[in-house]
Amino acid sequence: MLVEVVPPNLQINGDKQMLSRVVDNLLTNALHHTNKGGEIRLRAQRNENNETVVTIQDNGEGIAPEDVPHVFEKFYRADSNKRHATGAGLGLAFCRLAVEAHNGRIWVESEQGKGSAFSFTMGKAE
Repeated sequence: MLVEVVPPNLQINGDKQMLSRVVDNLLTNALHHTNKGGEIRLRAQRNENNETVVTIQDNGEGIAPEDVPHVFEKFYRADSNKRHATGAGLGLAFCRLAVEAHNGRIWVESEQGKGSAFSFTMGKAE
């Protein structure tokens, strides 16, 4: 696992417990869908709009294109990911609600067989 924070003293304003759970959910999903010896990268940085962007990227199995629009829906499970199913299908729905409660947005970019990158923004820095 690689961690990259730019600048090193980057701070996020928000509910620490809720945002920790978002990151934990995304990292747990990355771990479940990345083979042994794979790579997971957590990156936090500011974008051109002065928003904090957090990305958890893996080089795992990826998500089928037809599943990508639905991954943040309650109880949704992609067919290819059912072998990893241990929860109720609420983790990514929680992430979406928590990020939106902080005036942010969340999205995924994925290519089947090459991995996924889940990103979310937090509001503009003060």
